[in-house]
Order: sequence, then structure tokens, then C-alpha cells
Amino acid sequence: MDTKSLPELVQQLPLDAQEVVRDLVELLLARPKAEATPQSPRFLLQAARMRVPEDRAKRMQELVWKQQSEGLTTVEEDEAAQLQQFARRVMLIRADAAALLATRGHDVAGLISQAVP
Repeated sequence: MDTKSLPELVQQLPLDAQEVVRDLVELLLARPKAEATPQSPRFLLQAARMRVPEDRAKRMQELVWKQQSEGLTTVEEDEAAQLQQFARRVMLIRADAAALLATRGHDVAGLISQAVP
């Protein structure tokens, strides 16, 4: 077992993964203790509704349009790859949370169209 503290382990993750961890920690801290465990239905619902922040989604769309019209610089290609990786991680977190909820008998059909306020 690794004896490093959670902050040390998080710092070893890629930046986009660090941001996902920060978002999840914020979700935990924003809820009363009884509702804040990662296995609680409220936490899982919030995780299942998590979205890529609007500024990142907008930037990714800008890069897609630029790539189609004139191509991207190397720096922009790297940025686009990081944004895609971040979006994939958010999607996986949402899918895992929805799967856990479904196995516990929750109706998850409407989660696809719902967003965290």
C-alpha cells in the first residue's frame, strides 16, 4: 500500500485528472456529512450529473472549428488532447456513478439530460 498522503498522490496525476478530483472533493465538501460519502445516493446523483465546465466545452468547440478550417498548432493540439481526456474522465465518472445508482434500484434514465446547477 502506498503511504503517500492524498494531496501527494493527486499531485502526481495529470492536471486534468487533478481537476476532476478537485471537483469531486468540492461535491463532498458542499454536502452535509451524512450525504457526503462517495457511496451516498445524493453524492452519486451529483457525480452522475457532472458536466464538463462550460468554458472548457466552449474552448474544445473552438479548437474543433479551427482544426476543420485551418488546422491547429502543436500547442493547440496538445490543449485539445487534454480537453478530450478531461471530458472522457468526466464521462467515466458519470457512467460509474449512474451504474452504481442503477444497481441500487434508482431510475437513471433521466440522468443523461440533467446537469448540475
